[in-house]
Amino acid sequence: MQKASVILNKLAREALALEVEEAEKAGALGFMARALVQATMPHSKSETPYFERRNGALTLTIVAPPRIGLPYGSVPRLLLAWITTEACRTKDRELLLGDSLSAFMREFGMVPTGGRWGSITRLWNQAHRLFSSTISLDYQDERNMAGQGFRIADRHLSALLVDGTAYKDAVVGPEKPRPERAI
Repeated sequence: MQKASVILNKLAREALALEVEEAEKAGALGFMARALVQATMPHSKSETPYFERRNGALTLTIVAPPRIGLPYGSVPRLLLAWITTEACRTKDRELLLGDSLSAFMREFGMVPTGGRWGSITRLWNQAHRLFSSTISLDYQDERNMAGQGFRIADRHLSALLVDGTAYKDAVVGPEKPRPERAI
């Protein structure tokens, strides 16, 4: 029985390695921070500017400015996956958003729609919530404790026109702000 388990584990590892290799060749390999896989962000809107989720010894805490609110739902998760993947792919703190917000949204499978309840407004709002929040990760077990607090972006700049379409949408790293660049 133990030998069968070893063989199955080996086959599973080889199959996963092949999938990763194929995804890399196709440019479809994505990354996500391990801690954010273990303890995810809020699924629904919260009335408080504080969120905490625990998974074993790991605690994820998000604090947002009360007037802005916490990020929630699928959009900030997609943004984090994109940021992590692009940072790994380009090995750079500053990430290009692309030629247009519409093209950027299509990468996520979002259809760009304007107006108060449109997808452009939703992306803009959730990006603002995500980039304005402070995230803290803490690990504590019987023998160890460690923690780190951070913000996803050092600075960010976003603007919407009156009709809800995006005028600028950029997140910039430590250098001078460039509206066409991100993190």
